[in-house]
Amino acid sequence: MSNPYLSRVQQKLAHCRLTLELCRSDTPAQQQQALVEAALLHLAVALRLYVRELGHYRDLPMPERLYGVDDLLAQTAGGVAVDELTEREFVASIEAAEKRVLNPQVAGVKMIAASSKSVTVTDLAPAQVKCWLEAFEELAERQRQSFLEY
Repeated sequence: MSNPYLSRVQQKLAHCRLTLELCRSDTPAQQQQALVEAALLHLAVALRLYVRELGHYRDLPMPERLYGVDDLLAQTAGGVAVDELTEREFVASIEAAEKRVLNPQVAGVKMIAASSKSVTVTDLAPAQVKCWLEAFEELAERQRQSFLEY
């Protein structure tokens, strides 16, 4: 049986890659920041859909209710793929950066506490998002290959 999330994950990864390609050094700073944030959001949605893809592989009853790695972990007894997701720093960084983009500071009050390892939204660079994209693509492809073996 095919996984309905696989093509959606690939589509969002393609959107992220294309958006990053629009970020050029001659792009005005405000436009570049908007493009980087858009690329990050595409990547974060790809991650969310990948969590649902894993939930589908694990035969969870309603994978569409999974919104993050923590949700998947709460509904499964772990497993190699789930454990690997929780151990990867870039996964937590993507989720944290998405929260910062979607919940900006309002009137000097931080809506989301940032960890010491995380980057702020204004520090987000195309190279950082590209690095996360490449790491996520490598992880997802490797995990998918292991699913085919079993």
